[in-house]
Amino acid sequence: MRTGLALALVAGGALACATAGAATAAQAPATPDGGATVTALGTAAVPVRRPARLTDATIGEAVRVARDAAGPKAVVRAREEAERLAASLGLRVGALQSVSEQSGSPFFFYGGLDGTFGPGRYCGTIRHRVMRTTKRGRRVPTGRVRSRHLCRVPPNVTTTVSATYLVVA
Repeated sequence: MRTGLALALVAGGALACATAGAATAAQAPATPDGGATVTALGTAAVPVRRPARLTDATIGEAVRVARDAAGPKAVVRAREEAERLAASLGLRVGALQSVSEQSGSPFFFYGGLDGTFGPGRYCGTIRHRVMRTTKRGRRVPTGRVRSRHLCRVPPNVTTTVSATYLVVA
């Protein structure tokens, strides 16, 4: 995790939450010194701003900006969820013990955050084989290939963090 993002995640507890996201949580085991903890997940989605000039570098920068904005919002959501869980047990949330970012999906998909054409590659050439239909209705290749250059901008960045807090009576 980059230092700037780590600091933003820790400082993110003070930021107001602006976008919708889901949060779930589970009770964690007690700390070695006997204090109880609660671990909560916070998720935030931030739209990726489409750059005027589409290149791998400009799209990658837009994704990085959106990811850096989503981190603190996810931490705020995790704290809200931890407070909700602690309140349901009659406890209060104490000091932050740890924060970790949950890993994303290992699968590439149309418009993936890591790039449709590979990690960090948002632009590439798409090739389509030209087909024709025979009299019997069968599709066969003609031997020609059509190609076009395309850049794909992911619609949004979703970040999920896990935050563990001490709980006090």
